[in-house]
Amino acid sequence: MEIMQEDRSRNDRPEPRRADLPAGKIYLGAVLVVAGLVWLAYNVHWIGFGVFRVIFSWQMLLVLIGGYLLALRQWSAGAIIGCLGLFFVVTDWFGLDFSFGRVVLPLAVIAVGVALIVSRTGRRR
Repeated sequence: MEIMQEDRSRNDRPEPRRADLPAGKIYLGAVLVVAGLVWLAYNVHWIGFGVFRVIFSWQMLLVLIGGYLLALRQWSAGAIIGCLGLFFVVTDWFGLDFSFGRVVLPLAVIAVGVALIVSRTGRRR
């Protein structure tokens, strides 16, 4: 009887969720600190609007989401989203104009293919 109760107590313990992992919390905290510092630097005119616009953009949001997923050890999704965000940041920063259908879409297909290959080889042990 005691053995059954002991097994139940082990099964009743909730599994830690991904959001409760310390790496995710540390990453989010660091992002908020850096965002506050950049915002403060912009308000006191230590950095220009160009840098501020790049850092607070939807492209950088993709990079941050990718980094968060990597902190949670979701390698494929984090790499795809982070690299896609970096691609958009670089094209915006240097003013490069890429046609979505001619360049971006094939690169996205390549990235998904590489992620599938890497995720399949990583599971073999």
